[in-house]
Amino acid sequence: MEQFSFASLLMFSEFRSTVSRIQAFLSEEAQPDWDQEALNFLAYLKSLKVSQLSLFLHGEWDFNADYPNASRYVRGSKLQINFTRHENIPDLAILELKAAFIVYWKALSAVPDDDNPMKVNQPLSKPNTVISIFESGLRFLDKLYAVAADELGKEHVEIGMASLVSLPAHFYATAARTYDYVFDENLLKFFKVLHSVHLEQNVFGSPLPRVDLTTLEWKMLGGTLRPESEKVKKKQVLENKVFEISSLKASFAIVDFLEAMGGEVVDKASLKRKIEKGYHEADNHGVNPLKFNIYTRSRLAAKGFSHDQIMDVLGDSAAASMGNYLLYNARTALNKYKDETGSGFGDEFRKYLSSVCYACHYIIGQYTGMRPSELAELLTDSCVQFDGRFWLLRSAVTKHEENLVELFDDFWIAIPIVRDAVRVCAWMKKFKNNDYVYSSMDTVPWGEKSVSLSRSGVQHTIDGFFQKNLPPEVHAKLDFNPYMLRHTLAHQLYRADLGLPFISHQLKHFGEIVGVSRSERYSKTTLSYGELADKMASGGGRGSQAESLRHQAEKESNQHRFDPDGNYAGVNAQAHKERLQRVFQGYMAAGYTKDEIFEAMTKQHIAVISVGQGFCYGGKSEEFDSSIPCVGSLRCNPNRCKNAIVSKANAPSWREVYYQNKALLGNPDFAYNHVQIKAAMEEAYGVLQLLGEEL
Repeated sequence: MEQFSFASLLMFSEFRSTVSRIQAFLSEEAQPDWDQEALNFLAYLKSLKVSQLSLFLHGEWDFNADYPNASRYVRGSKLQINFTRHENIPDLAILELKAAFIVYWKALSAVPDDDNPMKVNQPLSKPNTVISIFESGLRFLDKLYAVAADELGKEHVEIGMASLVSLPAHFYATAARTYDYVFDENLLKFFKVLHSVHLEQNVFGSPLPRVDLTTLEWKMLGGTLRPESEKVKKKQVLENKVFEISSLKASFAIVDFLEAMGGEVVDKASLKRKIEKGYHEADNHGVNPLKFNIYTRSRLAAKGFSHDQIMDVLGDSAAASMGNYLLYNARTALNKYKDETGSGFGDEFRKYLSSVCYACHYIIGQYTGMRPSELAELLTDSCVQFDGRFWLLRSAVTKHEENLVELFDDFWIAIPIVRDAVRVCAWMKKFKNNDYVYSSMDTVPWGEKSVSLSRSGVQHTIDGFFQKNLPPEVHAKLDFNPYMLRHTLAHQLYRADLGLPFISHQLKHFGEIVGVSRSERYSKTTLSYGELADKMASGGGRGSQAESLRHQAEKESNQHRFDPDGNYAGVNAQAHKERLQRVFQGYMAAGYTKDEIFEAMTKQHIAVISVGQGFCYGGKSEEFDSSIPCVGSLRCNPNRCKNAIVSKANAPSWREVYYQNKALLGNPDFAYNHVQIKAAMEEAYGVLQLLGEEL
């Protein structure tokens, strides 16, 4: 079979009249007046391979074999396009669209953009992206030809309007009013592709009718094309409080389970906090290695595993610890353990194990910034790697043949709690018999293949974690989707870059590790938090995503520091607040709302200028006084410095001081230091009171 050739297919428009008779050629009824060059071109089309499985003239194209490493969310129907299902489109128009598909996919990325001749288009699109665009276009063209056939007759349309360039423009408006699918960005993109100068010259031979689709009366509008009043703006990020609560509770669940199972906990800080907070869920459910092994044996036996196969899963140490329980069948062993210990294996125990798994899914997704498709490819036994300096998480996804191995591409930093989460998933793998980190809680029967969670499955498990750990009224308003974790991490890194406090010690750990990384594998220079966030928010064809998340963080920074109605602590706090009120009153008298003022400040990137110190002297300009004991940033303390002014931006740090010292009061190792601990608590409490913060 002849392989694809750019030069040959770009001759399509030259032989359009011949191509229109391709059915006769395929039936070997070629006419004597056909010249040899035309016959050669038709023979070329007949043998042209568009993929390993499909020829140009096939009714359905399948690209799955060409992309064996595609994400499981892409494999299958998303790498297939069926031209035959659109029965109203004439054969010649279908051939034109096939040629347009290939030329756009393989060639147009290397030519200048029609709207900007100085700009060259992006690298080759993925076939599933092009398929999505063309499927949308084919649906509308099918409707367009159906409308034309109703008015003029099908036979006339097939003869006189067989090419897309022959369709009169007025049919577009009629088709739009009765089109049963949404008019969205994909359809706009499709017609922009067809109107490309290169396609009009090399495929269609002349321009298509020029119709401004946005002015038509559509039955349904989708995406950004809806009126502002109808748009539902979904949240991009988790609220700070949700992020903090979720990080804390998920970390506790993970290290608590590992501790109960006698495993090493890498994240010592989370383990210490768990103990200080008195979190003992594993103990409440009687978790220990013996109970877990008896439970695992029962799950595997029910799915067709033999005794020897079960023992291979559990290992030699489990066999020694289970002792006499191995003398009984799996069901009897469960009952015997329950009778002897009072600790059962019912729904509550299963729900507990599910909740720990869900916590792992949340932590890994939240503190790597991986996309759902990348999370789905994580393999429990091989995803954690050490490169000689840093622990990394690797997904099995390969997005391009020319893939470059970079941070946030194939490798992600694995902070201690992420490594602990993967190790918990390794325990759970024993009874799930599933190789994937993101997998169902059901046991895969003996001999069957492991399957990772679908996109909706990933969403369901993490949303299940939120449902268990957040107040009902907070969860009801969450409207969670998996991409929120990636966006939330980027948002929190932008906040850190602006001097806003880390509200999660996990995030601080993430930033410290990645920020100093100089591995040749992914970075030769130290990355700032903002640069990390740019990487995290980029990709997926959403160029404005990073800008939007940074904007949110900068606006929050300005609201914390410059809110005329906010609370400030310090001797000069009132002067600072009065100055802000005068400024805002002037703008508001001119007709601006407070929110519009903050928006204007943010667009000027005022938040970036702040160095994170207190607003010393209430904004007065005086020479620097070296005698002032200013430590700057989050530790600027109005109880220590008469010139200090702090805002709500500093509250999380002071709250942490209060709770950390409160936890030490119950630790016998610090009994000698209770006076100093209480003093620190009172100092933090005093600052929080001035800021109007509740404890």
